[in-house]
Amino acid sequence: GGFGPGMFSTLVSIFAARYLYASPRYELSVDNPQASLQFVLTLSVCVTINLFAARLRNSAFRNGRLYEELLSSMSDPFFVVDRKWTVLQTNPAFDQFIASPSGSIVGRSLWEVFPGREKTEVYRALKKTMETREPQLIESLRPGTDSWYEIRAFPTEFGVSVFIHDITERKMFETTRDRMLTDE
Repeated sequence: GGFGPGMFSTLVSIFAARYLYASPRYELSVDNPQASLQFVLTLSVCVTINLFAARLRNSAFRNGRLYEELLSSMSDPFFVVDRKWTVLQTNPAFDQFIASPSGSIVGRSLWEVFPGREKTEVYRALKKTMETREPQLIESLRPGTDSWYEIRAFPTEFGVSVFIHDITERKMFETTRDRMLTDE
């Protein structure tokens, strides 16, 4: 619960250990410099531990929020799979990309969600990333659409992270340019 409750429990613990569980050999008083010094040192150590613990909790909370905010703010679809192809994380853009409720495929096999993709270039690239632990970049036409996507797969400690970027406009420009160059 924070620094205040931590300090309270520290002080209660010091007095409880000193007077309830171990018979006091000294009284806590300013007249006894050794006992006062022991108390001040113990209290200092406990305060330091509580400060570090509070900082760690705050840092972990901020980092978790930062990670969630980063994923939510990304306009490009993103997902992560583990080494068994289980989807660990998606962002809202990916959920929208596959027309699925938020996080609904998390915990499921990627190939169960997208059956029959084992013969695609995307599958081969993801599999190669998983096996070789080397990043892959491919361009792929989305089945059933005229949309082109650049897919970047990066190996991670736990599997593969995948970023998807719409490159349809660039592909249209390249096609138009190539057509104009061949007409000349």
